[in-house]
Amino acid sequence: MYAIQEADEEDIFELDTVFVTAEKTVEKSVQKTPIAMSVVDSEELKVNAISSAADLGSYLPNLHIAKSSNAMEIAIRGIGSSNNSEVGDPAAAFSIDGVVYARPESAGVAFYDVQRVEVLRGPQGTLYGRNTIAGSLNVITNKPNQVKSAELNFGYGSYGQRELDGFVNLPLGELWALRTAFYASSQDGYIDNSSELLTDAKDYGWGDSKSARVHLIYQPDEDFSMLFTVHGSRLKGAWNSFVLRPVDGSAPGYEVQVDYPNLQDESHTTANVEISNSWGAVSMSYLGSYSEETVDSILTTAVSPLPDPAFVSGPNINRQDLRSHELRFSTKEPDRLEWVAGLFLFEENNDVSLVFPEWGIAFLQPDVLSESKAVFGQATWKLTERSRLIGGLRFTRDRKAREGGQFTVLEDGSYGVQLSVNSADREWDSSDYKFGWEYDLRDESLFYATISTGFKAGGFFDGTGDVYYEPEEIEAREVGMKNRFLEGRLQANFSVFDYDYTNFQVTNIEQNAVTGELGTVTRNAEKIPVRGLEFESLFQLGKNEKLSLNLTWLDARFDTFELGATDLSGDFLQRDLSGNQLAKASEWTVQFSYSKIFEFENQSLLRLRFNSRYNSGYYLSYDNFPLPPNPVDTWQPAFTSSDLVLTYEPSDRRYYCSLSLKNLEDELVMTSSGGNANGIMANLSMPRTWGVRIGAKY
Repeated sequence: MYAIQEADEEDIFELDTVFVTAEKTVEKSVQKTPIAMSVVDSEELKVNAISSAADLGSYLPNLHIAKSSNAMEIAIRGIGSSNNSEVGDPAAAFSIDGVVYARPESAGVAFYDVQRVEVLRGPQGTLYGRNTIAGSLNVITNKPNQVKSAELNFGYGSYGQRELDGFVNLPLGELWALRTAFYASSQDGYIDNSSELLTDAKDYGWGDSKSARVHLIYQPDEDFSMLFTVHGSRLKGAWNSFVLRPVDGSAPGYEVQVDYPNLQDESHTTANVEISNSWGAVSMSYLGSYSEETVDSILTTAVSPLPDPAFVSGPNINRQDLRSHELRFSTKEPDRLEWVAGLFLFEENNDVSLVFPEWGIAFLQPDVLSESKAVFGQATWKLTERSRLIGGLRFTRDRKAREGGQFTVLEDGSYGVQLSVNSADREWDSSDYKFGWEYDLRDESLFYATISTGFKAGGFFDGTGDVYYEPEEIEAREVGMKNRFLEGRLQANFSVFDYDYTNFQVTNIEQNAVTGELGTVTRNAEKIPVRGLEFESLFQLGKNEKLSLNLTWLDARFDTFELGATDLSGDFLQRDLSGNQLAKASEWTVQFSYSKIFEFENQSLLRLRFNSRYNSGYYLSYDNFPLPPNPVDTWQPAFTSSDLVLTYEPSDRRYYCSLSLKNLEDELVMTSSGGNANGIMANLSMPRTWGVRIGAKY
């Protein structure tokens, strides 16, 4: 994240300054931005062998990212969402170059030719809007410039992992520039499928991914620019690799027994245009985006090692198109007043078919709509040379609608009689705010205190009658400091936060009062207090030596909440969730990293990077206790996971070669879960792996 600056006359070295645009106005130093955030630049991504969003969770505080079914689940400070359906919403926003993706499946292939990744912790309701109740993960890619350059990288590793990526940057005269980048990967499965019926059964966890991105920029002067972007990707594999934690409570293993193939095939295409212009002291920015997505899947729940038939869903089809527009005006060179104001429009359409052949039913939703409109503004007013006030407001109107129903599935695979209507339509309004104060204790120390709100959209579940649930809401109070000491060699940041989290959306199984059928429903919970602290530090020990230490503490539990439900056998249960810990809300985490550069006489380098993370454990579900008929819970015990990366660069720095070892302890970690009568189903992280990567640049 940081480079070394060296003075000519003296042996002085300090941490470099990283600039971000998290407040959507002028570019600022991370240390001067009153938001708890972490930034990873392109060099850090390479040095740490980070090639996907899931890798970030091992390096950044209070961040949990896991692949579950057909989605990437992001939880920040214990707040996340596991409703990955067409009517569900994430709790943390995922964006690429400012474009927010409603379903962050594309996160799996976004990390190539990246300038930096910003993770904003805490609600970002004023500037980023809906579904940022936990925070935001922003990927900023490299843009075209007037320097001819190119790079090519190849990687090979455990389980037949093969990666190829690169870019070409070309100036097209003095006003235009083009940058193309690509990524391709292939990996064999790491979870053994011991099916006795399938002679060619693939191991679970296999995947093939391909992606390409093209940027074209027109910039006749410093005040005006127009950027065109086209991004496409194709992902195919068996990522829904649930394995069983048996009824005796023992840990699951890297083995399944599935006689029905698991497959997911996704394609994504996005086209963006970004126009920026300045008139004197005012800047204007417009970002428009259109994207299409297709997801075809056959999902099965693995049975390991018990010989119970697997649950099968498919073939399922989801067709999605998404449009978004954001228009912003802001100060170009703020003096006493720094401000930004804008309009936001969003529309998502889904055509979904979800088939359960074992049950002979299908849910057909050909028209699922999600709309959002918002107006927002935020300003920072300089009271004195060291003191500033922050104020922001955002007004949002959301609408969700759906047409469809439940149908029978005939033996030939066609659809028969409609069993029920599954239609809904509702609007919600939300007003969010942010107020704060920031003060420069000295030139290298920033103190800030903020109170802000955010919301996660409401929605509806399958069924008849009252199928609606309200938006989740949060009010966050936070105090923090960002500091540099020892002539810029030591960086120490901390924050303390306290949330009032209301209307948490809880999904469970209930019997429909009208039809008498069992189904999943979503209810709103009562207040959940969330509080915690974060400490991040980075120390430049010497010219080529750095040390970092991050520490987090989190307390995220239901206050008082009782929930009536029906288990899979049809028996009614009264569940008291009072005091239960939120899913993936680890009480303690400690992250330590050490890096050193060894310089040789011929000016070549050897970079060493060691990273280790301790996690005190977490539940994978808000049901902390065993839920009948399951006699085991979803607790992931405490674990430590460490990585080591060695990188060699010659004197001209034109190429490099690296060796990475990940999960040195070979820890088996459950990252997401489901359940059936035989135990808890869990997705597992990768076991110990190795990888070699070489690259050359021009």
